Amino acid sequence: QTGLNTNPVTFYPLCLSPDYKHVLFRNILYETSTGKQIKQFPFEKKSIVTAAFSPDSKYIAFSTCAWYNLWTNENWISLCEVSTAKEIYKKSMSKRQINSICFSSDGKFFASNGEKYNLLIWETETGREIKNIATPDHIAASLCFSPDGKYVFTGQFYGTIHKWEIETGQEIKTGAEGKPFANHSGSINILNFTNN
Repeated sequence: QTGLNTNPVTFYPLCLSPDYKHVLFRNILYETSTGKQIKQFPFEKKSIVTAAFSPDSKYIAFSTCAWYNLWTNENWISLCEVSTAKEIYKKSMSKRQINSICFSSDGKFFASNGEKYNLLIWETETGREIKNIATPDHIAASLCFSPDGKYVFTGQFYGTIHKWEIETGQEIKTGAEGKPFANHSGSINILNFTNN
């Protein structure tokens, strides 16, 4: 029988690598087939708020958020190499609240929410911030790139989904009334596209 020996916690990341070989829980990497712990990333485990694998499963982007997490007074984003567990770079985020990260389908970029109501687009290779999109009154609880990499969808804490065009930084609204992409009740904590 295979199992991961972990303690129940809240506000800590749990994610599966796209190649299905690894599971990340907080700062620990496990082998999916055996449940064996194989890597530990160089962070205090209680400080990690969110994490995401790159599409090729070679990298993991981590973030922490002092607003969410009482275990740290820092806000940062870090990119680490999966094979070595070494940190490639870390970007200080000042007072920005980073509670969501996602990669584009080609892995060249990743998105995060930023200070107050901003959506940030980063270049994966360099860690350079290439786009800062103002999203007035929209605090993202979840993020997702469109498969063509032209748009980022944000799920909000108060139940709306918004579609943002990366090139222009504009929100793409629906209908003559210019409504958000979709409305739901409750927080939108997960967004994803189907494979087709």
